[in-house]
Amino acid sequence: MSRLFVLLAVTTTLLAVALVSAQPPAAAPARLVPTALPADLSTLRPTHPRLLVLDADLAAVRRQLADDVHFRRWHDALRQQASRMLEEPVVERTLVGPRLLTQSQVALHRISTLSGLFLLDGDARALARAKAEMRAVAAFSDWNPSHFLDVAELTAAMALGYDWLYSDLTSDERELFRAAIITKGLEPGVKAIRARSFWAAQGRNTWSEVCFGGLTLGALAVAEHAPELAASVLLAIRGPAFSAHLKRFAPDGGDVEGPGYWGYSTMYLTFLLSALETALGSDFGLGQIDGLAATGQFRMYSIGPSGRQLNYADALEEPASAPQMLWMAGRYKRPDYAAHEHAWLARSQVPPSIFHLLWSARPSNQDATSPATSARFRNIDVAMLGSDWRDQRRSWVTLKGGSNAASLGHLDLGSFVIDALGQRWAVDPGPDYFGLAEYFGALRWTYFRLRTESHNTLLVDDRNQVETATAPIVAFGDDSYRAYAIVDLSAAYRPAVTRARRGVALVDGRDVLIQDEIDGTGAASIVWQMATRAVVSITGRTAVLRQNGRSATLQVIEPAGAQFVADAAVIPPPQLPSDIVIVRVVLPAGESSRRVAIWFTTGDRPPPTVTPLETWSGNQAAGQ
Repeated sequence: MSRLFVLLAVTTTLLAVALVSAQPPAAAPARLVPTALPADLSTLRPTHPRLLVLDADLAAVRRQLADDVHFRRWHDALRQQASRMLEEPVVERTLVGPRLLTQSQVALHRISTLSGLFLLDGDARALARAKAEMRAVAAFSDWNPSHFLDVAELTAAMALGYDWLYSDLTSDERELFRAAIITKGLEPGVKAIRARSFWAAQGRNTWSEVCFGGLTLGALAVAEHAPELAASVLLAIRGPAFSAHLKRFAPDGGDVEGPGYWGYSTMYLTFLLSALETALGSDFGLGQIDGLAATGQFRMYSIGPSGRQLNYADALEEPASAPQMLWMAGRYKRPDYAAHEHAWLARSQVPPSIFHLLWSARPSNQDATSPATSARFRNIDVAMLGSDWRDQRRSWVTLKGGSNAASLGHLDLGSFVIDALGQRWAVDPGPDYFGLAEYFGALRWTYFRLRTESHNTLLVDDRNQVETATAPIVAFGDDSYRAYAIVDLSAAYRPAVTRARRGVALVDGRDVLIQDEIDGTGAASIVWQMATRAVVSITGRTAVLRQNGRSATLQVIEPAGAQFVADAAVIPPPQLPSDIVIVRVVLPAGESSRRVAIWFTTGDRPPPTVTPLETWSGNQAAGQ
């Protein structure tokens, strides 16, 4: 199975909140016949395929396959995937806990891959197996509407299969698959919309894009046969709630739920926008909402030179592939998006998805220019400081502000991650097992990986940060020699401290300064900490980190007399074990104001002179 869908199957189970009540499936009508279309559907393309790709797009892809060996390799990899699918049993309605999500994503992967390859190749085996998968899904008693992500994914899978295979389906097959889309997808979907289900009415997280994306594919696939249901879906996505939800990406495309959920969210948003364009000729202006054109930058900047991503908000370190970057490259005239995805696929050796191939005829990566080396995402208060993203040995450091109350967040304000020499040195421990008791509820802040004590930030009085605290990035500079960001952490530690700020600077694209200034601390216990998987050797104020034949050094610049200590993380079961080591500096007690400065270097550059954070601007950044 493509890692795109494997990783999504893992990460998206995190979203199991606010479940929709299950409803029995409605009986299928005896025969579905086209009827008059409402105004929103008046421009519906009468022929198939009309979802995501049209006949002209397929012709362009075939020409590209004939001309470019690179795309032929993608094609061959997909055919190998399809051959393996032929030997596997068809998808089954098997729940894991309350969810059908694993099986729904298997169905989407198989049906889209087999149907897409049939569009391009006409392989009879792919056609037969795609039909078999669709018959299995159509036979499910329901698509598990109590966990509506399952319905959305299966609706998307069946809609793509129905649309892409339409000309080669018998009339009975068309009727069977239409009935399943309508009775098990659109009818419960419209019922949930009218009941103001949380994903439809509030739209606070990834659920909205996924649920509306899947329903839109289903609505546009069978609109002639269910015009009222289709119109109800379109009315909802054109409504103020969904538009307001999409503005969460404004102004610069960052995602508060992190890079992992960015992939899931924007994939279904791309399904929605692309299907509206191909089926109706218009996305109703949704694609022009502020922040969407820039959101591909969030993926580019959030993957470090180690190949791992900034894995905050219950995200995994390993990125999934993102074929939506190719669609966005054409839609928003951003060839750098396509260049980044091509380079990432080549480096990671992750197999392409069918959507990579079908969207491959969009603008060539040959026209891409290198983006700025550092970025600050103002809508989520996260900064990534780096140099040329194509250089795998460069250094890269991030700084996370934002809100502890954000969807799927950890208590990690001020945390940083460091890549250098192709390795990850400062790590985020990532999520725990999602099936832990009350993982998304009352016990969430009792689990080690979600608590402040596991993150690369300050630990005050051995307590978690304030759960509702926000931490704005108050200063940012992207000078090519020195890039920096400063975050105000005061709200995270009150009332133990009155003011706390952290600055992170990347010097000459290689070395990193982390500097904290804490005021009004009184008797508070304050610990600086960093998690790593490296082997750590400590000599007083210096810690040498070694992994995979590479080494880096941490040095305490201030305060005088402070030294490093390091201990393996102790995580009680049933929480997942970890191989991380926590490197700490305990600050002297009893001082009303304290400053700590730590220097990370992969060479022999001496530490800089420490100057107040308020002087970090222009040539004074990082104390130079």
